[in-house]
Amino acid sequence: MRELPEWFGIPAMLARYVDELSTLPTWLALDDELVIGFLATKRHTPVASELYVPGLLPHYHRQGIGRRLLTRAEEALRDDGVRLVQAQTLGPSHPSAAHRANARLLCGTGLPAARRTTRNVGPG
Repeated sequence: MRELPEWFGIPAMLARYVDELSTLPTWLALDDELVIGFLATKRHTPVASELYVPGLLPHYHRQGIGRRLLTRAEEALRDDGVRLVQAQTLGPSHPSAAHRANARLLCGTGLPAARRTTRNVGPG
């Protein structure tokens, strides 16, 4: 996560995510033994889950790795009875290039845009 400061640069949020990841289902993308990407999900109800904490090193973008992580997570969630998957992100009009890229990725997955915002949704 420290290799992705545009996403995990706030120390308090980084510590929170690290604590939470120890208890959440998490999928990893590896290049040999190097973790290059991850996706953690958070279950909200027996049938609804959130794509909660994703990350992929920029050098590995645009190679289908994020999409494969998402596919594996969706398959596992579906097998476990989940019928609704959601993600929260800033909309494509946000000035951050990283957030725009994330919004494009999510729009390309077919996940519905349940809520779009131009404000950060984390603590304050």
